[in-house]
Parts: sequence; structure tokens; C-alpha cells
Amino acid sequence: MKILITSGHLENFSGSKQWTYTVAKELHKDHNVTVTSHRCGKMADKIAELGIRIRVIKDLIEMGEIFDFGIIAQIQTAEVVRHKICKKTIYVSHGLGNSDKPLWDCDRVVAVSEEVATHHGIKEVIYNPIDVDWYNCPKNVLYISNHGGLSGMLTKVCEELGYPYRRASVAWNLKEHIDWADIVIAVGRGALEAMSCGKQVIIADYRKYNGKPLRDYGYNVSHNCSGRCDRADVTEQSLRELLLGPRGTILRYHDVGKICQKLLE
Repeated sequence: MKILITSGHLENFSGSKQWTYTVAKELHKDHNVTVTSHRCGKMADKIAELGIRIRVIKDLIEMGEIFDFGIIAQIQTAEVVRHKICKKTIYVSHGLGNSDKPLWDCDRVVAVSEEVATHHGIKEVIYNPIDVDWYNCPKNVLYISNHGGLSGMLTKVCEELGYPYRRASVAWNLKEHIDWADIVIAVGRGALEAMSCGKQVIIADYRKYNGKPLRDYGYNVSHNCSGRCDRADVTEQSLRELLLGPRGTILRYHDVGKICQKLLE
């Protein structure tokens, strides 16, 4: 499908320009994508490096080329819609300013957040897309346990996530292992020592009374950081969610692949 993406300008790397880059990169995998703007610059150069065609709006309209689908951003690109060079269009409002006022001539109008939607009277929201393959920083996971009952489960989950994993028994050099880790799974002193090093701590082990992330200090220390205050079974799914942390939210709501599917609906 021939897809046209518009932007008021492509001179810098601000938020809406990053949006354009991210969506264009994803759609370029399966579609013939052109990005157009009144003024090109640094971001236009980056998009062109992906092998995506860049055109100035005035030149594109004079060419008379027709596109199957247009993703329109910012009111100053309205002539693309008025000249009907796209068979179908969706308008994306990025902010509260005048340049992001809705262009109701488009077939669909969406906003990137509920705040923007409420401000402009838009009924549909499609959240900001994130390239989750690029913005992915694998975490080093340390499991402190003498008996290692969670080791098999953790090995599997960390391999799926691409997270380096190691298990350490209580030993004199435990500090070296904690230094290496980003996330520490432990109970008792191991949890407290990891907290002292500023690590993300999950109070868990292979016991039915464990399996929750660290809450506030008083709540956990009252039970010696044992997990007895929560009494939750540890499963592969719960471990996966705990290890992903905020990334799990991004994968659920902001994955650019899912966002592009919604844009093209």
C-alpha cells in the first residue's frame, strides 16, 4: 500500500517528529512510504537514511501522485487533504496548540492522549508509538538463594526476555554479584543488602508465601523481607511481569507494531 505521512516540519528531533520517524520506520517494512513536510532538515535526513522517500508538500501536490492512505499531522499540512491526493486519511493530533487542532475533513481523527482528545473534542485515542526493539535495555538478573528452587523457572523466563541471569548462594563475595545485577530476587538479608546497593528488588523464592515486588520498607521489614506478608505463588507469568517492570506497560500499550495496526484500521 502507498502511504503518505505528513508533518509540519522535519527540522529537529522533537516529539512529533520522533513520532513520524517511528511510524514511518515501522510501516516501511511492509508498505511504500513517503514522508512530506513544508520544511525539511535533521529529521528528514534521518528518515531518508532508512530508504524512505522525502518530499516537500508543494512539490508533491504538483506531481499529482495519488496515495492509498494518508497519516496527517498538524493543521498546516491541510492542503494534502484539500487536494485529495490520499484516498483515505487519518488525522493525528499531538498537542494542545493551534497547530494540532483537528482537521475534521479527514476520514478519522485521533489524539495521542486523553488530555489532547478532551481539549480538542476528539473521541478516539491512539497512544504514542515506541520502537520497543530499539528501546530495549536487557537487565542483569541475580537470584540469591541457597536451595535455588526458582532457578529453572528464572532461567527460562530470562532466556525468553534476553536478560542475562545468574544465581548466587549466600557467600562472602555476594557483594560482587549484587554489583553486577540490575534486578535482585531474594528474601531476608539478601533483599536488604541489594536495597542498600540501590537495586530493584523482588522479594521471592520458591515458597508459596513469596512472589511480590518490594513495597514500602515498613511493610516488608515487619516480616523480615520474607514475603510472608503477601503469600502469592510464583509463576512464570508473574516472574515475567515483575522482571519486565515498566517495559511491560510499554509493550502492552505503546508497541509501534500495534499502534500502526490501529492507525491503518
